[in-house]
Amino acid sequence: ENEMSWFASDPPPPPPSSPLWWKIIIATLFVSTFTFGYLLYLASQPPKKTKRSLIIDELINTEKSYVKTLNELFVDFLDPLTSRPSTLPSSFPSPPPPSPLSSLPSPLQSPAALTSSPSFVSSPSPSSPLVGGSTSSFFSPPLYSTPILSTEESKGIFPPSLLILRHTNEEFLSKLEERIAPNPTLLPYYTILNTFPLSLLDKFSHLLKSEAKDETVVGDVFVSMAPYFKTYIPYINVFEDCKENLNRLQGSNRRLKEFLMKEEHSQHKLEGLMIWPVQRLPRYVLLVAEILKATPEDHPDHKALEKALELMKDTTSTLNFNKKISENHNRVLDVEKQLKLEHQHTRSLVKEGNLAAALNKTKSSSKPSPAYLFNDGIAFKLDKKTQFVPIQTIQKVDPCKGGFLLHDYTFGVHYLEPEKEEEVKDWISSIVSAKAELLKNRSSFDVGMKNAQDTPELKRTGRVYKS
Repeated sequence: ENEMSWFASDPPPPPPSSPLWWKIIIATLFVSTFTFGYLLYLASQPPKKTKRSLIIDELINTEKSYVKTLNELFVDFLDPLTSRPSTLPSSFPSPPPPSPLSSLPSPLQSPAALTSSPSFVSSPSPSSPLVGGSTSSFFSPPLYSTPILSTEESKGIFPPSLLILRHTNEEFLSKLEERIAPNPTLLPYYTILNTFPLSLLDKFSHLLKSEAKDETVVGDVFVSMAPYFKTYIPYINVFEDCKENLNRLQGSNRRLKEFLMKEEHSQHKLEGLMIWPVQRLPRYVLLVAEILKATPEDHPDHKALEKALELMKDTTSTLNFNKKISENHNRVLDVEKQLKLEHQHTRSLVKEGNLAAALNKTKSSSKPSPAYLFNDGIAFKLDKKTQFVPIQTIQKVDPCKGGFLLHDYTFGVHYLEPEKEEEVKDWISSIVSAKAELLKNRSSFDVGMKNAQDTPELKRTGRVYKS
């Protein structure tokens, strides 16, 4: 009974319950700790970038690569090719070691022994420069004392405008990097501890948004640099000539050819670096257009981006126009040299094709040959000789069967027949337009000269212009 009495006894009383206020304190501490830790986690995470921010990052990253490319062009190619060697070649032999004292003749020997000692007096080596041998002797001068490329040759491959482009884009990159502020990550601890819970939520509320607000302004950078981007025009105009000069010099400059055979200085790498400036300006237009598309109208950068896009398009249009003029000028020089025509600085090529020609006839028995319409005349082959008819002497152009008749005050009537009959209208309209443009320019020149007669400078000279 005594052993089983504890089953019949009452269970022990429960421990005294905790006060309610203690439970509230524990729950409050738990929630506050969790909230505070979560806010610290949010603060440590970089905000999600907007589409606009990503495009600006692409602009800066590609600009860094571009500036690096321009520096490689100077460091890996221009500097080694144009610098004078400052040290002796690696293959330059070292001086011969001094002869040991034991090999020198004794003063007590006879004069004959002194002159016959092979260790003291040796015959000159066949390779010595004194006997016309090779230049591998220690006393030979350096193998190359001049740069690989002369000043004129280096300008033909690396035009001076390339250095201007390098400085321009380095300045442009530094201005862009100044506009990119670092993203806020973690606030200082004293700021958090001294902030009340409600204001703390307000301070971190921007981190709860899906995207961070982007206030970066880059449009005014493009606006300020747009005039300097026109320095691309002279480089792009001569880009094709630079490639031709590079290929031409490799045939006549053996040292250049050996230099470009190295893997780190290959011609493929050089041409790849040289084409970067040609592709850069159109890339700017695309990037500015993309940034403007992703920029709201109320953004402080919107108006500047609109102006920047307009300026960059104008610069690109000017570049393309000047490139066409440069290509046209080079083509005119080639044709003038081929046809042995006297060079005219204001001459431009309007149209070229194949024409069969005859004088004072309505049919030609010759085969079509190359013909060229310039702004000041038309050149074609007549009886295997070059015939040049000035535009100002052309009276009229009449279509006829298979071709057209060129009425000229000097030579008479030329029958010109293109290869295809559908080209007749195109040739006639081109000749008529060239005639009208010449008369328009001459009329403007006459008016300008007549107006200039009223100026004091021209009156003092006593010169009178007569049209």
